[in-house]
Formats: sequence, structure tokens, C-alpha cells
Amino acid sequence: MPLSAAKSPLESMIKQAFLDVLSAGKEDGADPEAIIAQLASDLTTAIDTYTTSALVITDPGQMVSTAVVTAGSPSAQAGTGTGATSATGTGSLT
Repeated sequence: MPLSAAKSPLESMIKQAFLDVLSAGKEDGADPEAIIAQLASDLTTAIDTYTTSALVITDPGQMVSTAVVTAGSPSAQAGTGTGATSATGTGSLT
């Protein structure tokens, strides 16, 4: 999915992480270090979920360089390959 579509869920996850911290901090005998550790974990999960939801799509007009393999003397070159080609593709961030 485009990252713009994942922005709202990211915001919701971050807001929930802070609400959880607020609630945990109000409890008697709250452990500040444990609360901070949980907040860090929740934010890490939210950010990881956001970034790994990205769908990467290459532009159909994007030029991709390829190697040209040649052999022979400078005045008698023989070989195969092209200097550039057009390609498309999709993938995700992992």
C-alpha cells in the first residue's frame, strides 16, 4: 500500500501507545522504567508496521543500466549486451 494510506493507522497506534502510558502512569506503584520500555516497544512496532506496509513500484520509463561485455582489440570489438533498458516492477520493504 502507499505510505499515505498507512499514515492514519500509524497515528492511531502512536496515540494508543501514549494513552497506555498515561493509564499505566496513574497506577499506584507504577514503574517508570517499565512504562518507558513499553512505550519504546509500542512506538517501534508502530513505526515498523508503517514502513513495512510500503509497496514499492518502479516507473515504467525508468532506465536500468546493464553491463556491456566486449572482447577484442580496440579496433575490432565484438560483444553482447545493451547500454540501458526499460523495466517495471513491484516489491515491498522488509
